[in-house]
Amino acid sequence: MIKLTVKREKFAQYFVEKGSASDAYTLAFDVRPGAKRQGIRADASKLLKDPNVKARIEELRERVRRRHDMKVEHLLAELDENRDLALAERQASAATQATMGKAKLGGFLIDKAQVDVTLRGMADRMRQRKQARAAEANEASEEPAE
Repeated sequence: MIKLTVKREKFAQYFVEKGSASDAYTLAFDVRPGAKRQGIRADASKLLKDPNVKARIEELRERVRRRHDMKVEHLLAELDENRDLALAERQASAATQATMGKAKLGGFLIDKAQVDVTLRGMADRMRQRKQARAAEANEASEEPAE
């Protein structure tokens, strides 16, 4: 295991957990609420380029991958057993459900609800950005000329 300072270790852990360098930096380094996002991004970016921090992040990601693979393998084995039992009992519907479960775990199927939520979220974010740009434009046009 690569040794880092306590704050850098926290940064690596938060980064693996959250996926955002800025958020990880804010949490690990107890950044004050009024700090500029640009400075946070710059400091977080520097940390991500540090060879020891990069190596530690990769170690943590590998652990997560191994844990995930073990869980998926176990679930796939259970679904195989359930499918075999369902076929032996002539329960075509249960066998089909087990097969569909394997397909979902493998990423071959996505529930319509998942897609709908993702698209709705994207539309909401786009609408918010458009409103923010319009508000900024209004503020700029209302400023008195000097």
